Amino acid sequence: MGPHFKSSLLALFPLAWQAAATLTLSETSTTYTLQNERLKAVVAKPGGKITEVTLDGTSLLGPGQGLYLDCYCTPSGFYVPGSSSPTLELLNGTDSTGTKWGGIALRENYKPTGQVFEQLWFLREGETGLHAFTRTAYFNESVPFLRNLQELRTLFRPNTPLWTHLSTNQKQWGPLPSKAAVASQWYLGNTPNDPYVQQVADYFTKYTFADTWRDHKAHGLYADGSTSNGTAYGAWLVMNTRDTYFGGPIHTDLTVDGSRIITLFPIITEMALPTLPLDSRTSLSTLRADAEKLADPTWNAAFYDDIASHVPNYVTTSGRGTFQRKSTFPRARKGQLLCLALAATTSRLTKLTRKHFNIGATLNQMGHFDPRVKAGNYRLTVYADGIFGQYIQDNVTVKAGIVNPAIKVTWKEESAGTELWRLGTPDKTSGEFRHGFTTDPKKSLHPEEYRIYWGYHDFPTDFPNGVNFTIGKSDIAKDWNYVHWSVFGPSYTRKNAVWDNMNNWTINFDYSRKKLKANSTATFTVQLAGAKTASDNGPYTNFDLNVVVNGNAPLPFHIPWYQSSSCAVRSAVSCYNLGEKLKFPESWLNNGKNSIVLSLPFNATDIETAVLPASIYVQYDALRLEVHHQRAKNDISLPWPCEDPKIEANTPELPRAASFLRTGAPQQPKLSAYGSNQSYPNPANTSPHEILGFGFAWSLAVGASAKSIYEACQSTQGKKLSPTAGCPVGEYNTTCVDMLKMLRLANRYQEAVLSLPQDTSPQWILIGAGVYKEAVNVTRKGPTTLLGTTNHADKYVQNLVTVYNTTFMNQTTQTAEQDNADTQVLTVAPNKWSTWTGKGFYGDTPEPVPNEWGCTDFRAYNINFENRAATKAVGPALAVGVAFARASFYGCTFKSYQDTVFIGKNGSAVFKGSEVAGSTDYIYGFGTAYFLESTLSNRGPGRLTAWKGDDRYKNKNGVYFDKCRITKSPDADPSLDLVGTMGLGRPWNNLSTVVVMDTYMDNTVMPVGYTIWGSTDPRFNYNVTYFAEYKSHGPGWNATARNISIERILTSAKETKRFSLGSIFGADLNWIDFSY
Repeated sequence: MGPHFKSSLLALFPLAWQAAATLTLSETSTTYTLQNERLKAVVAKPGGKITEVTLDGTSLLGPGQGLYLDCYCTPSGFYVPGSSSPTLELLNGTDSTGTKWGGIALRENYKPTGQVFEQLWFLREGETGLHAFTRTAYFNESVPFLRNLQELRTLFRPNTPLWTHLSTNQKQWGPLPSKAAVASQWYLGNTPNDPYVQQVADYFTKYTFADTWRDHKAHGLYADGSTSNGTAYGAWLVMNTRDTYFGGPIHTDLTVDGSRIITLFPIITEMALPTLPLDSRTSLSTLRADAEKLADPTWNAAFYDDIASHVPNYVTTSGRGTFQRKSTFPRARKGQLLCLALAATTSRLTKLTRKHFNIGATLNQMGHFDPRVKAGNYRLTVYADGIFGQYIQDNVTVKAGIVNPAIKVTWKEESAGTELWRLGTPDKTSGEFRHGFTTDPKKSLHPEEYRIYWGYHDFPTDFPNGVNFTIGKSDIAKDWNYVHWSVFGPSYTRKNAVWDNMNNWTINFDYSRKKLKANSTATFTVQLAGAKTASDNGPYTNFDLNVVVNGNAPLPFHIPWYQSSSCAVRSAVSCYNLGEKLKFPESWLNNGKNSIVLSLPFNATDIETAVLPASIYVQYDALRLEVHHQRAKNDISLPWPCEDPKIEANTPELPRAASFLRTGAPQQPKLSAYGSNQSYPNPANTSPHEILGFGFAWSLAVGASAKSIYEACQSTQGKKLSPTAGCPVGEYNTTCVDMLKMLRLANRYQEAVLSLPQDTSPQWILIGAGVYKEAVNVTRKGPTTLLGTTNHADKYVQNLVTVYNTTFMNQTTQTAEQDNADTQVLTVAPNKWSTWTGKGFYGDTPEPVPNEWGCTDFRAYNINFENRAATKAVGPALAVGVAFARASFYGCTFKSYQDTVFIGKNGSAVFKGSEVAGSTDYIYGFGTAYFLESTLSNRGPGRLTAWKGDDRYKNKNGVYFDKCRITKSPDADPSLDLVGTMGLGRPWNNLSTVVVMDTYMDNTVMPVGYTIWGSTDPRFNYNVTYFAEYKSHGPGWNATARNISIERILTSAKETKRFSLGSIFGADLNWIDFSY
């Protein structure tokens, strides 16, 4: 994590007044003081907290905690920078307008991890406020950092009766709870005469006054004069420079709370504190309007340019340019609000670095240009209330110092056919539903109901029979809740949990068709404003929201832990947005009455350590049902059965099931019965007769024990006329024409690959049983699946297809034109040069087509890939190489002796239920490899892995093993004593990463586990080399030797969370078959 800054302004409004300009800086043994004509700020030594702020002699803080920085960012959690060995420095100067300024800088190096913290305060003549900059940085130069940067906030915490009100935005504000009220903690109903209870709510939580960044400009405290002799004050945090407010326009965070705290979260903001003293007739709205004027980032730009030399990484005006756009948008809907977000990252999961800047604004705020965008390359995202989907354009370049050419934005609303109905408004919130944006009529200030403590909205009382919504009759503001709970409670008002009529919600609707048309599809779109999983704190770390149409096969919407957000229970209606389009045959719809059931797992909870409910839940943004009657160009239609007389009558039929299903565990196709208290089946109890996955579905032979979704296709049993019987489609000896018609049965492996179209369509190849001596190269970009014929798809030991060659690299005679890539049996890459080992991670040797990508969804099932160059390690002899591509392997084997598996530059590979055999560095590379439930077979002495990392590519390159077996290979030379001869890995360079989790090891594994590269060339640095084990077991685990070795021993599941598939490969896991 690089350096990371925020700026803020604690300032009075620059209203007209006359005073002699003065500025003084002074120091005592215990304090520093910044003071001008009216404002005085005292900084305490040595910690750097501002303990006194006065305006014309009036104390704005009192004897409270003060004004200071804290964070949730160290291995132990919360920390207040300045707590251990800080340094303080006085700064002063004159800006470009001739105005004097002074400053105080707090700097600290947090020794346990080497983190850097800085807090800088600046005061100018003629301004009654402070400019503040906050910096944190971590360069991995000390011990490994064990926590993310979860919170970095500047807190204004007064302890004075001066302040009477708190204000989030123009709509959400209210009186501060009295001391008598807060004595009862967050339930204030015991003090019914308290102004807060009368005007706002019976409950108080800090989340009541949270807000989204989208339209937020300022928040703060207000003094109405009743405690200050008729003088009104306002203390505001103004969000001014917004381009490092990570999370984008829909991010929600805290602002003010009843402890009179003003909270400033990351990253670059303006803070206004306090207002000029005004008479008590000055309203809160007037003071807020004045504060919001400071949200314009241009008014203070010149001053910030002047002091930039004291603020590392602050981007001055010379580093910014003007961004323009010409926009064509979908037709406006009533109340439409367009939002634009420029982001220097392409994923919400990307880690924060100093190079990441975000700009988000509504178009009616921003107009058609922004004059202060940091120069760089951006992703442009545009979305709008009332419009499904969003517009995305990558590689938007902004140059500094110029008005950049206008970016043309032409956006058409996404559509999958004729819209039958929609439920809700696609605005990235669940606010239109019951207890959302609806205001509370019982309180005089009428706050929006979602802001009030979640337990106040008692779901069992509101919906005693559950949610049963009828399109065209029901009211979304009354009959559809803003939260779909799996289980409700316990809460303050309800002591017991309730799960009856809870997890299954029903939508009823009518449908009329004149005639059933072949190949017609329906699309049910689900957009979520937020979802909460167990996030590794229970069995529902990930879960499926199942959609059941008229009792047909459940369509799973998979929600992984890394897209979880605790939203509704923190008084929010918009958090981490996610969505899914679930397609199914239009024939599933009845001509007349229909129903769709949205089903969460029954009574699903997590282990909750905070004072929050344990239930998992989702919050719907909007739902839509569409029908498409004709196949459009480039549409992927449904896998209808081929009606060909040559195919046997008992060939398993393709059921009417949904395409575009998220790959996942098998699901039961139909339920014999379901009710409001029943959850849909756990994958472990799934019927063996039908499987859904990889975008299509088909039936398997009755009684089959399905492991692979292609089991019927791969099997040779009962196929007298057509080898492709039971496949998802067939073209061999058939006349069937459908979406999978390019399936081939080939006598030569490479011939079949070359016969595929060079486009982005999905293609399948069925390989007949046999042994093929050849090299196979897959260069096409479209999804490509290779299926090996087998009668045991769940086992690699009985594969019937083997592909091999006998090429190895003689490193003593190797020429400059030769590379390990020449030896590969299987290559998945855009070109041969991409997989050159000699290129290294940095790609120093130019490629014929630089950075060209190959297949990003390659899969192979039940195929043996072998390099038979020798019966011992004689040099690199590769079985597979993957680079600039994503590949996954199921029930496959890879055999050689040296360098069996190579994952190269920008290569990602997953091996599930497979075997890799070798001896010398037999899994190596500098990409990313992940082995699940696989066997690593040691054929001789050596090292399992040799991996190279890189400090320029901030990815997760490394090799990871989960629930595997490391054992002596059955075909190892029996004359060799292999006990204790196989190391888990050695570092190809000192940035190597290897993690072994929950893996069995026999006695061939070295007692020390990992080793250095060599005695004279260790290539190891504990601070950056990451070798780790978690729950290793078996004879190869030696706790005593491991404890004094070079590796790390992980002891808790939480430590391994960052090594899950989602953490390593990111949000897009659709290229992995989770059903295997």
